[in-house]
Amino acid sequence: AHLHQYESPAPRLGFFFGWLRACCRYAVGMDRADKPSSPSLWPRLVPRGGHLLAFAVLLASLLLVWMAWSSARPREMRAAEQQFASFSDEVTEVVLQRLVQYELLTRGGVSLFASVARPTPRQWQSYVEAMGVPERYPSVLGLGFAGYVPNARLPALQLEWRDSGYGLLSVRPRGVRPAYGPVLYLEPRRPENVASIGYDMYSEARRHAAMESALLTGRARLTAPVQLVQDGPIPRTSLLLYLPIYRAGDQPRTPEARRESMQGWIYAPFHAAEMIDTLIAPRLSSRHARLRIVDITDGGERVLYEGGEHGGTPAFDRSFTRAVYGRTWRFDFAAAPVDQAVPGLHALTGILGLGLVAALLLYGVAFALARTGDRARAIAGRLTEEYRRSELRFRAAMQYSAIGKALLDSRECIVDVNPAFAAMFGRSPEALIGLPFESLFELREGESLLRDDGEGVWRAMRRFQRPDGGVRHVHLTYSPVPGTVGQDVAGLLQLEDVTERLLAEARVHALNRTLEARVALRTRELMRANQELESFAYSVSH
Repeated sequence: AHLHQYESPAPRLGFFFGWLRACCRYAVGMDRADKPSSPSLWPRLVPRGGHLLAFAVLLASLLLVWMAWSSARPREMRAAEQQFASFSDEVTEVVLQRLVQYELLTRGGVSLFASVARPTPRQWQSYVEAMGVPERYPSVLGLGFAGYVPNARLPALQLEWRDSGYGLLSVRPRGVRPAYGPVLYLEPRRPENVASIGYDMYSEARRHAAMESALLTGRARLTAPVQLVQDGPIPRTSLLLYLPIYRAGDQPRTPEARRESMQGWIYAPFHAAEMIDTLIAPRLSSRHARLRIVDITDGGERVLYEGGEHGGTPAFDRSFTRAVYGRTWRFDFAAAPVDQAVPGLHALTGILGLGLVAALLLYGVAFALARTGDRARAIAGRLTEEYRRSELRFRAAMQYSAIGKALLDSRECIVDVNPAFAAMFGRSPEALIGLPFESLFELREGESLLRDDGEGVWRAMRRFQRPDGGVRHVHLTYSPVPGTVGQDVAGLLQLEDVTERLLAEARVHALNRTLEARVALRTRELMRANQELESFAYSVSH
């Protein structure tokens, strides 16, 4: 078991002396503000007049408060811890004692089988009624008997059951198994209990594990949390307690002899949460405590019960394990918050009042502190507002810019992008964040985008291919920018899509070449026509 306290027992000395040092600085600052400047350093460091007296009273009163508090508070906390530990042990013992009562109830059934080889259903009903199970143990759904039936004896048991006038014994679930553990008796005779008659509990893994352990050890055993047949589809945390019965009151010594002499099990099904809540809910409520019981057998965690008040951070908690009829349960207790779990702390208010009286004597220091604090807060508020506006301007310029912009860290990876940048590459902003920005462009082997001109700013023309296959050309501008404290931001990358401009320039160049070709063609045709005209004129003249 371990007990953990959530709150330290006394204020730390570092905080106390740090406060004193701060007060010294402010008191000295007030003297320096009220006195004319002096060339000597010592007069400016020594507080004078009322500030000296206020500081002396502050030192004495705080020291007194601290000594009284550091002595009284741990004592109250330790006393509350001890009370909480005793309370958790008491609650645990109440739960375990109720399980012992359930065991005694099943042992009464074993005694009945020892006196009568096989009690009739009527005899079993009379025994359960005499025990007053529904009235004394409302969480127990009944007291039953499940027979241990090897495969070869199942037909004989069904014939015996029918011949005794009990009707047809239908064992379910159907199937051939080496042994069966069908429910034969279960009282009181409610409809849900009657529906359980014939159910083979030995076929279900969790029930089988407890029944087999009880058979081999001769001791009472609990199951892991199960869903009872009586509850139908309603999910409820339930347990079954099994106690083995051997023929003729025999007490075999070895596991083999026990299996040979095995007659069946007396068992008691009950709702775990209802049983525990009935026992300890008032106790938990009176202490404003919480309890969680978990079955941790075989390394798993199955919650059996969780109740109590949830009123904030507990003052302390306690966890321990107990062996419970072959299972291992962990009890997790949590106390109420400090103001409820340690009521003695309220008596220490008087000690704190002494500190308030001493603080009234320091009104001069408090006034100086308030004036200095107001001045500092005004400056800090103004700087914060300027920073906030600068940040908003930058964010707005980046978010709504038509030019693609991206922030890069010192490893040249993308930290943030604006919508225009993501639209250029045809990807979402989330898909681009974290990528090296050089991986977005088509580069020849060994080529790098970085080209420093001496001031950290560089420009370049690059091309890239979008996921849809389109090729775009962009004009890159990189400039170093500082990030905020604790943020790895090294530069701002701006991209301007110049694809359409380059295409337009290419079309203009192509048109110019076409025009030049047409002019050359027309010139050649004109020269031929002139030559033919000259030839014709010459032939006519001769």
